[in-house]
Amino acid sequence: MLQFTKQKVSIAIISCCLFFSFTVNAQVRKPANGKVFMGIFDKFVEEDKKGIDSTNLVLFVGSSTFTKWTNLQSYFPMSNVLNRGFGGSKLTDVIYYADKVVYPYKPAQIVLYEGDNDTGSGISADALFADLKVFLRWTDIKLPKVPVVLVAVKYSPKRHKFRNEVDAYNLKMKELAASNPQYKYADIAAITINENGTYKSELFTADSLHVNEACYKLYGKVLEPLLLKK
Repeated sequence: MLQFTKQKVSIAIISCCLFFSFTVNAQVRKPANGKVFMGIFDKFVEEDKKGIDSTNLVLFVGSSTFTKWTNLQSYFPMSNVLNRGFGGSKLTDVIYYADKVVYPYKPAQIVLYEGDNDTGSGISADALFADLKVFLRWTDIKLPKVPVVLVAVKYSPKRHKFRNEVDAYNLKMKELAASNPQYKYADIAAITINENGTYKSELFTADSLHVNEACYKLYGKVLEPLLLKK
């Protein structure tokens, strides 16, 4: 009788694991521009060979908003930060390549910025949030209880027509962080707009999509209190 019970439990566990694995992998899509990313990852490998201080490591990962934040350490001198943003990425790309750009570093904290290219390519807030939950589930398996800072998707003139979808996704992240102490929400979205909803052109580069040094200074003020310290 005991053996039969153990057998049923084992079958149930295996079934749950298979279901979980299928649910996760079903939402991971192979990147269309993988060759471009591999070139970026090769550069990361070369940088890693120089040595990385893994003490209380705060890993920044995401799209070009992070990639172009090249002087990241100067903004957060009290934290041990590492930038592994790769431009043009979507959240599914971070999931797909997490074994290259996230998990090997065993960070003590992750700062995630994705959603800009996702919503900008027509992905809905609901679909994007489903991808986020996949990333967080995988991360909790690979790096149990590691805290994650969910950075709001910024507003930009070039992607103004997607602003409602950005708002919907940001709200979902904010609510998730409010309900789970493992996550924090960094609200940078409104930094680039005036009270009347118009854009602060002085915070953008010429492409009306990416932000400049003045904007990064404002981002830094929002993020700094949320980061683990050395």
